[in-house]
Amino acid sequence: MQMPAPIRSPTWFSRRRLFEQKLADLHKCKDLNQLKQAHALIYKYNLQRDPFVAPKLVSALSLCRQMALAISVFNQVEDPNVHLYNTLIRAHVQNSQPAKSFEIYCEMQKSGVLPDNFTYLFLLKACSGKDWLKLVRMIHAHVEKCSLYSDIFVPNSLIDAYSKCGLMGIRAAKKVYNVMEDRDVVTHNSMISGLMKAGELTEAKKVFDEMPERDRVSWNTILDGYVKAGKMDVAIELFEKIPSRDVVSWSTLISVFTKQQTLSSVEQKVIACTFLHHPFPRFESAVTPLLLKGN
Repeated sequence: MQMPAPIRSPTWFSRRRLFEQKLADLHKCKDLNQLKQAHALIYKYNLQRDPFVAPKLVSALSLCRQMALAISVFNQVEDPNVHLYNTLIRAHVQNSQPAKSFEIYCEMQKSGVLPDNFTYLFLLKACSGKDWLKLVRMIHAHVEKCSLYSDIFVPNSLIDAYSKCGLMGIRAAKKVYNVMEDRDVVTHNSMISGLMKAGELTEAKKVFDEMPERDRVSWNTILDGYVKAGKMDVAIELFEKIPSRDVVSWSTLISVFTKQQTLSSVEQKVIACTFLHHPFPRFESAVTPLLLKGN
């Protein structure tokens, strides 16, 4: 008896499902050729103004460094919502155009679209250096006005942004840190990093010691700070206490020994052999050049 042939779904349905899948992951696309194909299909079906599709397309174009096209997509949407504005602000930040991100923010306010917590998170990422301190303070004022402290990512980002704005910024970061009721490991790490950059080792160590839990970033940040300050005794003591050493902690310590030439070539090889027992695939690229410099 001949078996009936299996029923095949219509070709148009298969293509539609495939297109829907592409749209769902469009914001992650980094392949320019694939993006161009998706872009053409979006225009074919007149979806470029869709509130679901437009932000994804802007994100993808941003990842592929096609900002002119990203702006063009944004401008075709008659009434952009906060999500689309945020997407374009973030795109400018990712493409090293911080001033443009603030221009979009001003345009957003003029259009009567209210910013949300993500707006300020992306704007804070754009701020780096003493010249940005006034803008960080402005964002801080808006955050307080809008009562956005409940989202821990916002005060964490404020601490990080302030810490990049010199000594005045560090003082402001400490104020944000001190008034926070809830802190996570990122809060502590950001504060430690800022204090270390400002040379305030004692305060950074105090924050580190008071942490209820620490991750690798915590240990590597405090280690790097003491190493750069030339406090080798403390750095070695900290290194020995690290519960799980990674390529960063090892290379940080070895780089100092090789620069200061405080280890003999034999001792350097002992460190290298010890390190090789750990499953770090990046060992050769990260640490071997440091050991060779010391020889």
